[in-house]
Amino acid sequence: MPLHVDWLQSEEMNAGLGVISATQRQPSSGLARKRSLNLQSMDIPEDFPRNPNPGAVPGAQEKFLARLIDGRYVVGLTDDELKERYDVCVDLVEQLLPYCIRKQSENPTWTTADVLRRVNLGLQSKRWGQSPAEIHWIVKRLAIRLNWPQLEGALPKS
Repeated sequence: MPLHVDWLQSEEMNAGLGVISATQRQPSSGLARKRSLNLQSMDIPEDFPRNPNPGAVPGAQEKFLARLIDGRYVVGLTDDELKERYDVCVDLVEQLLPYCIRKQSENPTWTTADVLRRVNLGLQSKRWGQSPAEIHWIVKRLAIRLNWPQLEGALPKS
């Protein structure tokens, strides 16, 4: 069931800062359907992480952080932000393909899993802004493109 957001009005929300209370129920409009159609038209694969850094605040009722963008409160990534994050990750995959092949040929004792683990550690240490889920997606995509075995269970998914 999709997440429907009930907007809370407060001075903080009007200033663009604050929290949103969320409940699980069917959306009352076609907005969620429209958003999913927009994402499909961008050709972003279903396995790509959709919300890499969700924010939350404690309390009895579940709350989410929101941003004021163009007069609307947004929870999570906008379509443009998601597309940009996807493009960056795809670009990293393309740049890392020859790197992985070169590293494997320079280090014949390394298995394909060794190469992928080192790439994973390297991406984590660079702090280029990818979430752990996006790094996992990049390493998984590298394995697919190189026709190497997956490292399921060996990498963080969140």
